[in-house]
Amino acid sequence: MRSGTLVPPARGFTLIELMVVVVIAAILLAIGYPTYLDQVRKARRSDATAALMQVAQRLERCFTDSNAFDAGGCPSGTVASPEGYY
Repeated sequence: MRSGTLVPPARGFTLIELMVVVVIAAILLAIGYPTYLDQVRKARRSDATAALMQVAQRLERCFTDSNAFDAGGCPSGTVASPEGYY
């Protein structure tokens, strides 16, 4: 090698830089995961509300037809929720 020539620096990431990225990702995940769980809980609660509204509508129709909620002509059975959780 000649004296005075520049050697290009090594390219890539150091272990410390990679560890900093992993720590930042872990912190973001720790903050975001509970929020994600809350959103899932709200979505399922909305699904349950929709299923209960369907049952309430069926009972109202039954009452309108027979003036009683427990008449023999009312359809029985379960109502599946729109998303299928309940």
